[in-house]
Amino acid sequence: MLKALKLWDYVSGQIERPEVKAEQAAWDKKDVQAQAILVPTLDAINANHIRSCTTVKAMFHKLKSIHSDSSVLNKQHTLTAFLNFKMKPDLTLVQNYNEVEELSRSLNEMGVVIDEATTVTKIVSALPDDKYKSLKKAWDSVTPDSQTMVNLLARLRKEDLEPSYAASDTKEAELSKAYQARPDNKAYTRKQKIDELKKKTKCAKCGKIGHWARECRSKQPQQQWQQTSGRQPGKASMLKQEHEYNGVDCWYSDSGASQHICGHGKEGLQDYQNEGHHAVHRRKWRAWPETFLDNLYVMHFKPAQSNAFNTHSVNKKLQLWYKRCAHINEEYIRNTVKKDAAIGLQLEELEGTIFCDTCQKAKQSRKPYPRIEHKRRTTIGEMVHADLSGKMPVASLGGSKYFLLLKDDACGFRVVYFLKEKSEAAHCIREYVNLMFNQTGHRLKTIRTDNGTEFVTSELASYFSKHGIIHETTTPFSAKSNGRIEREMRTIKDNSRAMMQQHDVPEFLWAEAVATSMFVHNRILNKQSPDVTGFEAVFGRRHHLGHLKEFGCTAFAHVPSKKRKVWEPKARKYLFVGYHKTSNHYRLYDPEKRIIIIARNVTFHESEFEAERVPTQIEVDNSTNEESDDEEGASDDLEFKDAAEIGRASCRERV
Repeated sequence: MLKALKLWDYVSGQIERPEVKAEQAAWDKKDVQAQAILVPTLDAINANHIRSCTTVKAMFHKLKSIHSDSSVLNKQHTLTAFLNFKMKPDLTLVQNYNEVEELSRSLNEMGVVIDEATTVTKIVSALPDDKYKSLKKAWDSVTPDSQTMVNLLARLRKEDLEPSYAASDTKEAELSKAYQARPDNKAYTRKQKIDELKKKTKCAKCGKIGHWARECRSKQPQQQWQQTSGRQPGKASMLKQEHEYNGVDCWYSDSGASQHICGHGKEGLQDYQNEGHHAVHRRKWRAWPETFLDNLYVMHFKPAQSNAFNTHSVNKKLQLWYKRCAHINEEYIRNTVKKDAAIGLQLEELEGTIFCDTCQKAKQSRKPYPRIEHKRRTTIGEMVHADLSGKMPVASLGGSKYFLLLKDDACGFRVVYFLKEKSEAAHCIREYVNLMFNQTGHRLKTIRTDNGTEFVTSELASYFSKHGIIHETTTPFSAKSNGRIEREMRTIKDNSRAMMQQHDVPEFLWAEAVATSMFVHNRILNKQSPDVTGFEAVFGRRHHLGHLKEFGCTAFAHVPSKKRKVWEPKARKYLFVGYHKTSNHYRLYDPEKRIIIIARNVTFHESEFEAERVPTQIEVDNSTNEESDDEEGASDDLEFKDAAEIGRASCRERV
């Protein structure tokens, strides 16, 4: 429309406002006409972005800068998606064709030239060989001049229609077969009747349709499916021998009662009668050995131990990894290993279940409110939830009394900043926006917080308005309406509290516990990000979890030869309190000097069952210094930072 009315040159800036006053009135009239066409097409959000613009050229370029999609990162991402494209079985061939064509169009708009021949080759090569081998061969026989997008689309549309024809033929064949198997037909045998009956009834053992209990291959215990099927235990004729076999009672039974017998005197029986015959029910006994003697089964019963004495069977490795992973739900840890979202753990080490007394004390909460189902469609880095916690009763080692938690809405990636004053929150939010834009290439569009004074400030309002960021706030005194960040805040605090109570860590190390909890959460799958961890979603690589250790455990760090004499100890005893910002080094707390050091060569002494083994030496990347004597207690990396250090000009490494 703008080109039809000869107004596009005013929008693009080719016709600029003349300097001669006599010609300015005509130019202003054309500019206003272009604005009258452009502005009504915008929604409320985009209209708010151009509120301060005075010309149509300024409006167009402001919208173009906000919605630009030609960053280097986006080019790489789109090109990778194009080159690695595979046909999706749940879509038709034409739908897959449209996706590849859309990727090719996007790359051409970004300046990456993808010609038609390359797009055609990509679509044909993405077809599965097992199903479309004949189609590929037929296409290869076509002359190069005829191998166009239009001809390929016609071939794919025809290929999509052929399965429907085959399906209709198959349906007609099935109807014919069903007609031949009618009851009045002689071929309708007794076996066919039974097969049809199986299709309508459920198995009494596993509950599935298609077979009966005697044919079931389920591993479900026999006693359980009998009880669920509503059958009552039968009676058995039992005779107890006076002597014992290897300390176990011997019972004789007939061959027809092997399913319903148990032994060991009165303790294992129900409805016990000291007469010739009595009915007994199998109750709390495990599988027993048996022998066959004189046409009688001789059962050697041994009662199972109660749960109170089975604590030794708990998987100790699972307990250790549970503590190493900041007391996070063991199902999340197990799911991370199953989906290969992180490396360094073995699934065999995570078998079984555990009950943690410390977590019961540290995480106990009220029952949740009814959940409201909602679906968000956001891109990584476009929307973030934020909340501030504090004032803490005890300041951290670095002097912080608050911490600011931010969580990405799309992937759940978390960032935490430690603050000495609430006023530092504005600077931390600006730093977070720059971090996510540099790592993901997406600009922040929406931030959701409560009505706290640290968020509702003129400084942040001016910043949000300048960058086109929408600030959503909750209703006053209704924190639950920002439930996602409130729930995340509770989770981080619960895990931190559990880690600190596990080893009675001093309360002033709460910042280290929060940073460690957030560090592990970003590298473990959860319900919000069930396939890719938050760390991988932002940084594009998986993280190795093999170096995780139990928070608060004893650590012995090697002392460099330059910092000790010949006969002095070669290691010092510290408290493990976290991980280094960019490497696999460790953060250790020195109780005597009240400082945090960074160490590379560390030997750990974790839980009591870990003490039975010889402690292992942990060798990691040696690209950093052996230790740091900085007395600041809060971290400063891509994920957890001390706002007290923000803005300092010093280039020294911060702990």
